Amino acid sequence: MMPNRILEPELYEVIRDGDIGRLEEYVKRQELIVGMNITNGLPAESCRSPRYLSGVTYAGDTVLHIAARFRQRKVAERICRESVSLLWRGNIKSETPLHYAAQAGNLEVVTLFIREATDQEAGNLNPSELLRKRNRDGETALYQAVHHEHKHVVEELMSADSNLASIPDEQNTSPLYLAMMLSSLPIVTSLVESLPQNASRGAYAGPDGRSALHAAALRSEGFVEQSVSKLPELTKARDNSGRIPLHYAASAGNLPAVRLLLEKDRTSAYIADSSGSFPVHDAAKLGHLEVLMELIMKCPDSDELLDGQGKNFLHLAVEEKRVSVVQWICKNVMLEKAMNAQDDEGNTPLHLAVKAKDKATFSYLTLNKKVHLNWVNKDGLTPLDIACALVEDEFLHSQVLPIWQNENYVICRALEQIGCSHGINRTNNRNNEMDQGMEQEEEVRIEKMAQSIAIGSVLVASATFAAAFTVAEASKTLDELYDDDDDDGLFLNQALRAFFTLDIGAFVYSMIVDLINGQMSS
Repeated sequence: MMPNRILEPELYEVIRDGDIGRLEEYVKRQELIVGMNITNGLPAESCRSPRYLSGVTYAGDTVLHIAARFRQRKVAERICRESVSLLWRGNIKSETPLHYAAQAGNLEVVTLFIREATDQEAGNLNPSELLRKRNRDGETALYQAVHHEHKHVVEELMSADSNLASIPDEQNTSPLYLAMMLSSLPIVTSLVESLPQNASRGAYAGPDGRSALHAAALRSEGFVEQSVSKLPELTKARDNSGRIPLHYAASAGNLPAVRLLLEKDRTSAYIADSSGSFPVHDAAKLGHLEVLMELIMKCPDSDELLDGQGKNFLHLAVEEKRVSVVQWICKNVMLEKAMNAQDDEGNTPLHLAVKAKDKATFSYLTLNKKVHLNWVNKDGLTPLDIACALVEDEFLHSQVLPIWQNENYVICRALEQIGCSHGINRTNNRNNEMDQGMEQEEEVRIEKMAQSIAIGSVLVASATFAAAFTVAEASKTLDELYDDDDDDGLFLNQALRAFFTLDIGAFVYSMIVDLINGQMSS
């Protein structure tokens, strides 16, 4: 929607260029016009001297917005003398001139606006209200200064009102969290040092329940140091998924951050998220070996930590085929318990390695003498049972690959070669499934065989009788040419009988071959 009064282009240019001389001339002309209006008896509203400053751009920017945007301190000061109330005037995005000054990073203009607002304290205008004024996205001037990484402006605003840091935007993102995500360590340092001792949770809030320390855990150790030094309680702060900063650092493979967090509070390693996953599980699943080693060194009983499905870090590493992690664990004699632990379904890491069809992790487990090869899960299946079942599945579904490419077959044969056993339950359910599957396969094969035999029989019969009728027809013609006593005629009759004998023999043998082929294909 168009504003009521559009800013004159001449005034826009004067303010943009910071031309004080032209601005004074413009003001004098406007004052002259005001004087003439008074003489002519126009309404008082049109006679107010700063009325010429009331124009706005299409976006709702006032003359003070423009001065702040183009860093024109002297012009801004002159306008404030005329109409300081413009400091509180927002555009169509609810942005004040202070927002613009913070975006531009002009410390002089920011300082001017803060001073002008403070000078009005005795009046009806509240300086804190200006400093804490938010745009339509919920962002204060401090948020804008952080977003554009203007450190000196951040410090000036925080010195004027340290509680500004406790005002997050509409996404619940605090200025400190934003600075963390922007990897701006100088601004993080300034904000942390300026925070009051009794700072509210909003001072370090982030979206989805995260805190500034969650964001720091994804950055370098300097960010973590700044956060934990001032806000040590954040080491156990949970996001909406129940994850703490140590989960984030472990997932990112951020070893320095993991070390700092453990040094500050080792017990955070024993906090699970909403799905039951601990930081050590995240490190194992994502293959961050150094982080895993650090966690196990600081928390030697980490193998006792189980996720929501009863899996330990080795189960998860095997499922995700993290070969380096599995290799290291298998070489660590202190982790024997983890090698044979059973999850909620009774599966050991070896069961899961067979299911994952991964020859590398399977090899490291089977080569370790501490790994039990014949333990059964809750379905009564050993690793060999599972391997054989996978091979049978491929056979039933016609997915058989060449032996050197078939991981299931290689794993199955390897288990047989090292003397692994089948479970007692090898399993009636599995055999019933196989029987049903094979019966269906057999029905299809018999049907195809019957079709093949029928087609073959028709073709053989057609060829046989066509030949016989053709020769018989030809023999009538020959009988007319030769007498029965003629030697040539006698010879032809003998040849004809021999042909019929061979033709019948070919028919019989062809049918026999069809039947044999059908039987072999079944």
